[in-house]
Amino acid sequence: PDSRYLYTVAGVVAYQFDMQASDIAASRTAVAWYDNQACPFACTFHRLELAPDGTIICTPVDSGNAFHRIRHPERAGTACDFRQQDIKIQYGYDNLPHFPVFRLGPVDGSPCDTLGLDNRPLAGWRHAAQALAVDFTSVSWYEPTAWHWDFGDGSTSAAVHPPHTYAAPGGYDVCLTVSNQHGSDTKCRKIWVGVSRTDEPTWAIGFSLQPNPTSGHLSAICPETMREDGQITVFDATGRKVSAVNFTGESRVELDLSLLPDGLYSVLVRVGNENLMRKIIVAK
Repeated sequence: PDSRYLYTVAGVVAYQFDMQASDIAASRTAVAWYDNQACPFACTFHRLELAPDGTIICTPVDSGNAFHRIRHPERAGTACDFRQQDIKIQYGYDNLPHFPVFRLGPVDGSPCDTLGLDNRPLAGWRHAAQALAVDFTSVSWYEPTAWHWDFGDGSTSAAVHPPHTYAAPGGYDVCLTVSNQHGSDTKCRKIWVGVSRTDEPTWAIGFSLQPNPTSGHLSAICPETMREDGQITVFDATGRKVSAVNFTGESRVELDLSLLPDGLYSVLVRVGNENLMRKIIVAK
């Protein structure tokens, strides 16, 4: 997607070329080998297509019910993460649709740039989370030259594709601003890390933490739907666990936070395999 690496396939092997190398042919690196798994016929590597999300989709040579995918084509070597049969579908197919590459924009100063348009960047990004560790990938358009990430926890980065590890589970408002000599653009959205779902589980209806702010004594009011064994854990701003209490279906669970310094804390409520996050303020 950033024109750094070129990918080709030859049946049972996929290659990457570095287009910025002094000797492009000598930069050829094998990044995947066919694993001999069918889908349901031979699933060797065939056509490649750059997808709108910045990944690369690869079809098998025969009709099949799965796509291969290069998840990080902007990374060198096997770090590009070529996943065989990464996308499963419910029906067979014989080819891929061709996606126009609208993200190219005008080539400033070229004979084709008859309208004198400028490449004003357009921000776009995706992410992949594992626990509290998140890989962020810019898929911004129209030749940005600078990137500024705000991870929503006070941390920032100027890298194009930065990794980031959060200190505590919860929801974070992440923003990417891209810019070049012609302007800038910002894309923001909320991500969730360290929690099993982004919407509140049904047992959370009626759940509350009182009072909030608290001077140190906190009561968790549990609805009747919270009848399974669970745990309430409190984390400070650095993600360090500072308090925890188990419950077994009580209507009220008491937490003593009187020894904690004033500040903002995250409360993780776990029932079975589901999590619920809340923020509280301790102010004595």
